[in-house]
Amino acid sequence: MYYIVGDSIHNVTNPIHKLDTKPKNIPFYLQSLFANKYTLFRVWIFTIKDYFFTAILLLSALATMIYGYFYMPTWFDNTKSVTGSYFFKVGSILRRPLPVFLFALIIPLPQNNISLLSLIGTTYQDVLVFHKISGLLFGGFAVLHSICDLAACLLCGFKLSPPSYKNGVLCFSFVLLLLAAIFIRRWSYNIFHKIHVIAFGCIVGTYILHIDAYTKDFYYYLLPPLVLYLFDVLLRITHICVPGEIISKKTTPSGITILTFTKNVFYNPTQFIQILIPKLSPWSFHPFSILCGNFRELVQQGNPTLSFSTSPSVEKLIETPINTETQLKTSIMKLVIAPLGVWTTMLTNTREKELLNTPIFTTCPVGRPICPLGNFGKILLVGSGVGFCPSFGHLQALCIDGIHDVDWVLVAKSNELEVEFEEDIVAAKSRTLGNFEAYCTRDVLPCKGNMNGIMEFKQGRPNFVEVAERYEGMKDVLVLCWGSRMMKNTFEKSFRNVRGVHFTVYIETGEL
Repeated sequence: MYYIVGDSIHNVTNPIHKLDTKPKNIPFYLQSLFANKYTLFRVWIFTIKDYFFTAILLLSALATMIYGYFYMPTWFDNTKSVTGSYFFKVGSILRRPLPVFLFALIIPLPQNNISLLSLIGTTYQDVLVFHKISGLLFGGFAVLHSICDLAACLLCGFKLSPPSYKNGVLCFSFVLLLLAAIFIRRWSYNIFHKIHVIAFGCIVGTYILHIDAYTKDFYYYLLPPLVLYLFDVLLRITHICVPGEIISKKTTPSGITILTFTKNVFYNPTQFIQILIPKLSPWSFHPFSILCGNFRELVQQGNPTLSFSTSPSVEKLIETPINTETQLKTSIMKLVIAPLGVWTTMLTNTREKELLNTPIFTTCPVGRPICPLGNFGKILLVGSGVGFCPSFGHLQALCIDGIHDVDWVLVAKSNELEVEFEEDIVAAKSRTLGNFEAYCTRDVLPCKGNMNGIMEFKQGRPNFVEVAERYEGMKDVLVLCWGSRMMKNTFEKSFRNVRGVHFTVYIETGEL
C-alpha cells in the first residue's frame, strides 16, 4: 500500500510521501502513468523533483569537500603533532560544505506558501523536507568540524583567543537552536518560524565576525540567501494586498465553525490555503482545507448530469467535465474549522456581526491534490470528523473534472455538517456514480430537505473490514482517507486482508 501522511497545525495540511511496502505491490503501470494528466503531472513534477533537489544539495556539498581537499592550507603541515595536523585537515574538509547547507537552511520557509521556490512548483511540505535535510546536515557537519578543530588545538598545544571562544560559542549555540527548531515545527509552527528568522539574522552576524577564521571572501556565500529572504518577504507583502471579505459565519452545535468569504484569487477546492484575519490575530496565518461555496450553482449551469432514473455502467461512462471557464466563477469559498486551538476557539467565540465585511487575507494554496486518478475503476473517499472538508473538496473536484464512480464514507459524532451542506451534496450526487454513507456515533439529525436516495445515515461506527470487502473482485480501487492515526492503522489492517483487489491507499492524518 502507498500511504500519504500529512503534516499539520491542528488541521491536516499537505502530504509527504512514505512507502510502507515493496514497490511491486503498487499497481502502477506505464498505461496508468500516461492515461491521466494528474498522474503524469504528479510523477514528473513532485516525485522526481524531490530527489533532484536533494541530489543537488549532496553533489554541491561533495564538490566543496573535494575543493577543500585539494586546496588545503599549508600551515596544517607545520604543526608539531602529526595527529593534530590530520584533525585540522579533516575539520577543514568538513567545514567546506557548511556554506552550502547554510544557504539551503536559511531559505525562507513559505509560512504563507509564497516563496521564490513556490514559483517553480514547490510546496510547503517540499520546503519543510528540504529544510530538514539541510538543517540536519548543517548541524552534523558543524559539530564534527568543531570537534576536529578542538581536538587539533589540544594536540598541537594551540590556545584559542577570547574572540574565537565567543564566535565558536555563538555559532554552535545557533546551530543547536536551528536543530531544535526542526523538531518543534510539528507542534508550534509560529514559534518555529520566528526562531528560524531570528537564527537567520544571528548566524549572518556570527559568520561575518568569523570571517578571519575562514577566508576573506567568505561573506559572498551569505548574499544569495539574504537576497532570497528579502525577495520572499516582498512576495508575501505584494500577494496579500488585496484581501477577501467575510460573508457569513455559522457555528454548529458541536462548536464547528463554517466560515464563508469571497476569494481574491482562484483556489482549487482540493487544496489548502492559509488565512489571516487581522481582527483575531494580526500576524499569524493558519492553514485549512477549502471548499467551493457556490458549487451547486456551477453544477446547475447547463452542465450534463446523471439522471437518477438511469444507471449508466462505468465501462460506457463518458466523462463530461464542467467547462473550465465556470471554475473562474467559484468566487465564494468556505472553511470548516474545528475549535482545536487558541485561534480557532477565538474564531468560534466571536460573534458573526463582528466579522461581517471584515477583511480576510488569503495566500496561495498550501499543498496539492493527492488524487492521481489514473485508470482506477472505483474511488473511495473517507472523511472522519473535520476530514469532511478535504474529502468533500476532493469530491467537488472530481465532479468538476467529470463523472466518476465514487463512494463517499463519512464518520462523525453527528451529521450536522451533512445537514449544512445538503444542497451541495445533492448536486455532487447528480454527477457521481456510487454510494454516499454517513456514520454517526451519537446523533442523527433530520435533514432539511429530501436526502432519500442521496446519502444513507447509519448509527454507530463503521466496520472498515466490511467496507473493504465490498470491493472484492475489483481490479483497481483508489482510496483517499482523512482522519486520525488510529484510523490509518485500522485502514491498513482492513484493506490488507481483502484478496483479488489492487488497493492504492492514500491517508492524511493530523500528525506525522
